[in-house]
Amino acid sequence: MAELRRRAVHRNAAGQFQRLPRHRSARQRRCAHRRRPVPADDHAGERSAGGGRAARRRGRCRGSRDRHRGPDRHLRRCRRGCADPQRADGRRTAAPRLAHLRQRPPGRHAAGGFQRHARSRHLGERRSGFGDGHVPPHHPGGERRAAARQTARRRAAARGQRDRLRASGGRVHDVDGDALTLSARLGNGYALPSWLKFESGRFTGTPPANFNGTIVLEVFASDGLLSASQSFRLILDPVNDAPTIGAAMADLVRPGGFAFTVPVPVGTFVDVDGDPLTLSARLAGGNPLPAWLQFDGTRFSGNPPRSLAATYAIELVASDGTLAVTDTFALQITPTNSAPTVGSAIGTVTIDEDVAVNFAIPAGAFVDPDGDTLALSATLADGSALPTWLRLEGQRLVGTPPLNQSGRFAIRLSASDGEFTATQAFDLVVRPVNDAPTAGADGLFMVKGGDVLTIAAAELLLNDSDVEGDALRILSVANGTNGLARLASTGEVVYTPDLNFTGEDRFQYTITDGALTSTAWVTIKVSNPFDGWLQGSGGSDQLKGNMSSPNEIFGGAGDDHIKGGKLSDKLAGGDGNDHLQGMQGDDTLYGMAGNDKLNGGDGFDTAVLAGDRATYVLTTANGELYLRDLDPVANGNDGIDTLVGIERLQFRGGETLSIASPIVLDLDGDGTELVSASESNARFDMDGDGKADDTSWIGSGDAILFLDRDGNGTVSNAREFSFVGDAENARSDLEGLRAFDSNGDGRLSSVDARFGDFRLWQDRNGDGVAAATEITTLATSGVVAISLSGTATNVTARAGDAVAINTGQFTRANGSNGMLSDAALTFFSGSAAVRSIEVRARAFAKKDEKYQIVAQGGQLFVTLRKAKGSLDPVSGQIDAATVMRFKDKTVGMLAPVILDLDGDGIEMVKRDKSDARYDMDGDGSRDDTGWIGKGDGFLVIDRNNDGLITGANELSFLAEKPGARSDLDALGALDSNGDRKLDAADLRFGELKVWVDSNRNGVTDGGELRTLQALNIASISLSARATEQTGKIGDNMLVATGSFTLGDGTVRSLGDAALAFRPSGASSGASGGLRSTLELFKDLRGDDGLLTALRAGLDDQGLGGAAGLATAADPFALFDAMPASADAAGSAQRRQDIPAMLAPAEDEGLAAIAEAGTDSRISAMVQAIASFGGRRGEGDSLSRHTETQRFDFFA
Repeated sequence: MAELRRRAVHRNAAGQFQRLPRHRSARQRRCAHRRRPVPADDHAGERSAGGGRAARRRGRCRGSRDRHRGPDRHLRRCRRGCADPQRADGRRTAAPRLAHLRQRPPGRHAAGGFQRHARSRHLGERRSGFGDGHVPPHHPGGERRAAARQTARRRAAARGQRDRLRASGGRVHDVDGDALTLSARLGNGYALPSWLKFESGRFTGTPPANFNGTIVLEVFASDGLLSASQSFRLILDPVNDAPTIGAAMADLVRPGGFAFTVPVPVGTFVDVDGDPLTLSARLAGGNPLPAWLQFDGTRFSGNPPRSLAATYAIELVASDGTLAVTDTFALQITPTNSAPTVGSAIGTVTIDEDVAVNFAIPAGAFVDPDGDTLALSATLADGSALPTWLRLEGQRLVGTPPLNQSGRFAIRLSASDGEFTATQAFDLVVRPVNDAPTAGADGLFMVKGGDVLTIAAAELLLNDSDVEGDALRILSVANGTNGLARLASTGEVVYTPDLNFTGEDRFQYTITDGALTSTAWVTIKVSNPFDGWLQGSGGSDQLKGNMSSPNEIFGGAGDDHIKGGKLSDKLAGGDGNDHLQGMQGDDTLYGMAGNDKLNGGDGFDTAVLAGDRATYVLTTANGELYLRDLDPVANGNDGIDTLVGIERLQFRGGETLSIASPIVLDLDGDGTELVSASESNARFDMDGDGKADDTSWIGSGDAILFLDRDGNGTVSNAREFSFVGDAENARSDLEGLRAFDSNGDGRLSSVDARFGDFRLWQDRNGDGVAAATEITTLATSGVVAISLSGTATNVTARAGDAVAINTGQFTRANGSNGMLSDAALTFFSGSAAVRSIEVRARAFAKKDEKYQIVAQGGQLFVTLRKAKGSLDPVSGQIDAATVMRFKDKTVGMLAPVILDLDGDGIEMVKRDKSDARYDMDGDGSRDDTGWIGKGDGFLVIDRNNDGLITGANELSFLAEKPGARSDLDALGALDSNGDRKLDAADLRFGELKVWVDSNRNGVTDGGELRTLQALNIASISLSARATEQTGKIGDNMLVATGSFTLGDGTVRSLGDAALAFRPSGASSGASGGLRSTLELFKDLRGDDGLLTALRAGLDDQGLGGAAGLATAADPFALFDAMPASADAAGSAQRRQDIPAMLAPAEDEGLAAIAEAGTDSRISAMVQAIASFGGRRGEGDSLSRHTETQRFDFFA
């Protein structure tokens, strides 16, 4: 039979079997049943059967035992007529060849049965045959049928006729036409297997699962007498079965936060073919596994997040390379409770003693990753319970410590989420309350009226105490009823009784332990100031003193004439219109009641008045200078006194006004110009005490006539241009010049003996410093004669003004006449008037971190840290007093001079490390500032002579030289002799002081302001070496270094510095004087003594101010509306001015003087009481614990 082969699926869409003939030789003697090679492009899984024409040759088949192995490896026997071992005669019979039958794969053949594709011919006979067939085992569809068709043909045998079955046309038939019965069995004679049926010529059945191999079937056809059979093979090809799930994966539950490994159990998947399986995993839907979960082909592993709560459907796929099966199981991750952790540290909690604890635990103190609500609990650090007075209520620690309970409590705070607990420790510090000190009353102190009582601070503090043992100091003093008290810069208390008072007085003083205050009274007994003096009678006396010893003479009642001697005398007129003559020496004259004539004579003489300076006015008439008391009620009536040769006026409380009387020549021909002290820039040592005084002055086109008495070629002091003491009974300088009219012609001219000794000082720049180029002789200036006669004036002047007592003429070389003034210049002894520093403002576009500050060449520059291009070196120059406004903050710089007093170098403390607060920009409020280090001191000027350093213009010298590059540069303005150093030869050397801020708080405490002499400083060099520094904005800078020399020759360093500060932004409460009660309150708030003085001033002046305020709906509304500073800045020094400031003006003269007093004292008052810390006395004040405590101001 021809060999049959199944075409590959992709090559034969019909899926039918085809006869594929193979070539063979007709002469070939061996078995031709060989499998035709499968073409290279045929499907690898096809099976083929070989077949061809039967050989006609007789003889023994050489290939009878030939074995042909196909892919199924089944033996195929030759059917060509090999010797039949069953025949007795040994003849060969022709056996039909079995063709291979294959069933088409499912879906390829609709019938699904076996088909005969070839017929077999043997010995010329046609016989039907069943070809071999291939059936896939247990194929879905179950049944496969093989149709047997055979046509029997009878054929006569060699020995007679025999009926034989013939097959023709693929059908089995009987040649006799008999009906044939078909049956089948296995080739080995056994019955068909149970799953295979043969009915009606068809084989049907479903092989068992995975059954494969070859079954030999034998089909019989019988006509009842004879039968014929034919065998064929049914080949069941093995099919690749899909793997199956053996034992499904169980669902998994795993906790978050813990690593796990889960192997795939053996037997989860089964492959009946025994093929190796490859496992893979994915999420249902085909998505990849989460990042924390891995599968390596045999096991799952991962570490899910602790807080994860999720269920994953995981598909586990098993593949044999062709087919696959999927098992789905669930992996549930349950969240694990994460332990809470400590968040932000609580730190130390501090409360004051006797104050309730009410501390809220910060929300961020503990953190729970799961967001669980945490329960708090608290114990002491050792686990013991909290003190009974302390408890935890919810999120707050509350309780009230027992009275005076203090100390440090270590607390352990725990936070629990129900399973885990986190703890953190912190300290609760109950700080001891600084109880107020106790001040005890002091006295009795004795003093004579008119004298000054000085009380050591230690004397007053001796009976005062502090329960905590804190060091005590006197903070302030309040005036008595009949005298004035003040706190000196040395820490001593100075009390001056009123001139006309005798009896007991008292004042209040306030002590502090640094925080809280207490007050007590000091009692003073004032005795008669003139007890022990030589006494006049009750009438008008002529009293003369001793010429060889100091005199103390009291005239008493009546119009007395009292003369002193050659020494420093004290003369008092008492009642009546008295005439007092000091004669020589520095005398003190008390005119007292009545209209007195006070003639100081030679020397520096002082007239003592009973009232306040603001209540007096200067007038001129009849060629004389008068002092008029405009307040005859308060403190006694001094009347109208004539002043001759009086250099100083001393008023109530020690306040002074000095007078110098020069002859002023109008050199430029525009008239003599006299300039008041408030408008003048001149500072000159008018009284010879070594301090430049703030004085009224002359115009730049005028000149002062002076006599070079000491022969140094310049003007040394006011005595060189005052001549009233040179002629007996002279009332003015012009009359005093008569002493030099040697020829008595009423003129001072070249014919007079000493004419050539006179000089003219034309102070062209008006600074009060006599430069060599400003000094000329009379002849050089073209003055040939000065007339000694003058015309009296009639004018009124206020304190600080210059006034012409007489006017006169002088003659020029060309015969023309010029005008002169016989003047009286008034001045304030001690220091110059308070001058302000011009603080420049600079704006910068970027934040401060983008800039840097550079010290170079003795100047300061602000430049960009990273500039995009080239910058001119001077483009960023800033002034020595500058406020710089950046995009994010404001920073100021002020230049002081720092002295290295301890010899360890110049030390500066950055602003954020410093405790100092000081008015650096002159706006009246204290700023947070960088400061000096321990052992160093500031070189300063106490410009208002109040014993305090309180403003930028007292800390820095920039007011001396506007536009100065640095403070040392400005200090050079005090070098009057131009030798590049400051020493005793300079006129203003005595003004300089050193502020040793021992506690570095920015407040001038007692004993901190020292003189140069006390520190043995002999000279200060003005030469300096510039530094080169670069810093951040806000850093202190050292612009240059210099030196100063001690009295023993030791040389120390000084620093020309620039301190950085943060401006407070506040503005001063006073600028130009008090103009309303509101302004007055602004400047008085916080000082009990000043409030007392204000009350006294209101009541004593009869203004009704106190009563008016007291009867107001809310007299404190005005006071409460004003801000109070948080710090104490020292005691008030000028509260004695208050009543005078409030006094009514009876005429223009008094009004002018009152305004002058206000203007000249307001700055000192503002600075002295600028700060308000704690309970200070009267009015509303802020207590330590921000509770308002009310005091009755009007009690």
